[in-house]
Amino acid sequence: MDYLPPDPFQDEYTKRPRRPLRGSLYEKNLVAEASVDQIDDDDLLIRGPGQLGERSKSVVTFTQVPLRRASRQPHHITDQVLPQPQQKPKFHWLSETLTLLLIGIAGAVAYFGIVKYTGRIHAMSILGDSSTLDNTCDAAAIHALPPMYVSCVCEQKSYQPTHKIKEEYDGLKGTFIPNFLPEIPELHDLSCDAANVALYWLSQYVQLEIDFNMNDWRLQFLLVTFYVHHKGHLWENSSGWLSNEVHFCSWKGVICSGTNDTIIGLELPNILNGHQPIPLPEELFLLTNLKLIDFANSSIGGEFPSGLYNLTDLVYLDLHHNHLTGSIGSELARLSNLRVLNLNDAGQNGKLKFELTNEFSQLTYLEELYLSNLSAVGTLPAEIQSLTDIQYLDMKNCGFSGTLPSELGLLTKLQYLNLGGSSFSSSIPDLSRLQKLAVLDLGENKLEGPFPSEISKLPLLQKLRLTGAELTGVLPTELTELHHMVCFDVGTSTGLSGTVPDAWCTNAGFIGISIPCFQVEECLCCTCDTLADPCKEV
Repeated sequence: MDYLPPDPFQDEYTKRPRRPLRGSLYEKNLVAEASVDQIDDDDLLIRGPGQLGERSKSVVTFTQVPLRRASRQPHHITDQVLPQPQQKPKFHWLSETLTLLLIGIAGAVAYFGIVKYTGRIHAMSILGDSSTLDNTCDAAAIHALPPMYVSCVCEQKSYQPTHKIKEEYDGLKGTFIPNFLPEIPELHDLSCDAANVALYWLSQYVQLEIDFNMNDWRLQFLLVTFYVHHKGHLWENSSGWLSNEVHFCSWKGVICSGTNDTIIGLELPNILNGHQPIPLPEELFLLTNLKLIDFANSSIGGEFPSGLYNLTDLVYLDLHHNHLTGSIGSELARLSNLRVLNLNDAGQNGKLKFELTNEFSQLTYLEELYLSNLSAVGTLPAEIQSLTDIQYLDMKNCGFSGTLPSELGLLTKLQYLNLGGSSFSSSIPDLSRLQKLAVLDLGENKLEGPFPSEISKLPLLQKLRLTGAELTGVLPTELTELHHMVCFDVGTSTGLSGTVPDAWCTNAGFIGISIPCFQVEECLCCTCDTLADPCKEV
């Protein structure tokens, strides 16, 4: 596609000079914990007559012995008789010790159990229920993946970072995120959500003192968040991803601008074909300079992402053959630079709905529009004429009703038109101005009326499918002028008569001709099998 910039990365990426980052991103303020030896003499306690208590951070008192604060002067012991503590049963100290020990063990078990359970819950938040987990982290994958990814995704437990990485993580979390990614929700240290894993990954770069500017860090953070969220270790090809040896603009499927300062494309089809559907992460839509997104056949699930409406620079959007649900809103009209929109089968079994509202007519740059097997709401509006640059229009099996708008005849750049499999119940409008049209599929509708003689005026027509229509009249003799015809199907139109050119049978790439043979004179290669439907999959 000539409107997309070429891949600027033909040469191997050369690292920039390394330099320390201390002080450039954030200041580390370490507060040393006070040791027990630093307790002032004023903190010493008297437990009994003339005896000093042991130094401790906690104080245990006995009600039988009044405690008095020690002064810096020698303590004067009075002759007052102090009440003595009650005698405890023999071996009572042993039972107390065992009790405290058991309580301590129970508390530790409960604490670590909660931590482990919490970590597992966080891991499940990005993986789904344990019964559907894709546990495919083999030894090679674990060796190549960051530690926190392995913990959260592969091992399904909370990550325990080193002190150094935790220190860098805290700095990034406190300064980098608020200043450069304020849209990111609050992160929690033990969380296994994708953004948190990405920040720990970035913390390793800070630790290694690899020199990237803040914009590079921001872009990498967003890419890694997507990788973690969408189970990158399962992709068919994730070459370069998460490597500190390869510039992120050379990661598989990442397209950058010529200056490498922004990401303009993500071309990652088939990355999770056959796996559990996963919604796109909201962080992806912070890459606001994207011009191309191709996630075709990649197990994208959930509601149609509203974040796409903010990517107003998009020129190419391909989400075909996924598992989206909900509705495509009228906000789609905000993507006024779109030239290719492919949502064929984007919602399996018609679970994704759309309506061609008046706002849709604002997509005046569209050249290719594919919405087959989605659920249309309403009719095909006359505003379709606003798509003056459209060349490929595929909306088969969408469930449209009403009439075919005559405005279709104004789309003079059309080469492919497929509106089959709906419930249009009108005659076929005049399409004689579509001089570039090669494929016309209006089959499996409720069309009626005379056979459109204007069809014979489409010199490039190769396929005509009118299966299910109830057409009348005589086939025009001018059909012989259609020298490129390879598939012709008028199915069960019992009201038709006339002849079909034998010359079509010898055309290169010939597929088939289906006619009602009792009314139309059979040609050398015609079939009378009304169920054959030879043009359906062309």
